Amino acid sequence: MQVTRATGIPMRLDEYESFVAIDFETTGLDPATDRIIEIGAVRFDARGIELSSFETLVATETPSHPRAFAVHGIADADRVAAPDSATALQALLDFLGEPEQCVMLAHNAGFDAAFLSTELSRAGLSVPDYRMIDTLALSRCVFPESRGHGLDALARGLGFDRSGAHRASADSRRVMQLWLEMRRRSPVVETSVALFKLQEPDDLSTVPEGWSDLIRAVRERRAIRMAYAGGSRGPAPRAVSPRRFVTRAGVSFVVAFCHLDECEKEFRLDRVLRYELIDGGLVR
Repeated sequence: MQVTRATGIPMRLDEYESFVAIDFETTGLDPATDRIIEIGAVRFDARGIELSSFETLVATETPSHPRAFAVHGIADADRVAAPDSATALQALLDFLGEPEQCVMLAHNAGFDAAFLSTELSRAGLSVPDYRMIDTLALSRCVFPESRGHGLDALARGLGFDRSGAHRASADSRRVMQLWLEMRRRSPVVETSVALFKLQEPDDLSTVPEGWSDLIRAVRERRAIRMAYAGGSRGPAPRAVSPRRFVTRAGVSFVVAFCHLDECEKEFRLDRVLRYELIDGGLVR
């Protein structure tokens, strides 16, 4: 029985001369109604040498939700004179370059990919076929002992500079540091990646790349046994019968019947550490 690591599909990382760590600050959590208000990105090589950077506030008419403002501290008045969304996004695309030459990194990449795809479509710009590696999902495999996998918690545990936290430029550099540290510590980063693709907003409910066996389980009504980082049961393997996929605020879930708890539950894909198809039985 083949066990599939839940970090996605293999990529030839040595084919890329540089990577771009990216972060967005937003007015809220829903890409359908909220907006990107700050963009930060840093391009660096495999040695961790910074090659270039991009940073801008973005002017929108959508005010920040109080909870979002409490996190990033960007007042609506701070961005009145900033470039509008279309201008800022085109400048970002110019910075990123051609999709086949650019791999982006983001912490909770499903969230960032959903926002960027939606904003590009809203601005009347084409949605390029960029790929975005999720450092959040990878961190659960590389640092299973960590008490938290948010960027703040990991930066604190790894001794990164935390000044400017929750601002796009500073957080993009922490994503860069995290990626370099994970590549240094674990071969899993070299063989598999948690991978998202930018796609048209109407398709944002689709499952990210690299989950072919899980998709097969849904289509063929087969059960899987998986190790899951989260929930009251801990990471011990459990049998579930996947039924469908959903995406909310850029986070992808598999809805499955849990045979341990005998009920239907949602499981975040970025917390599925590994899984294997079960031959016969258990389907509900």
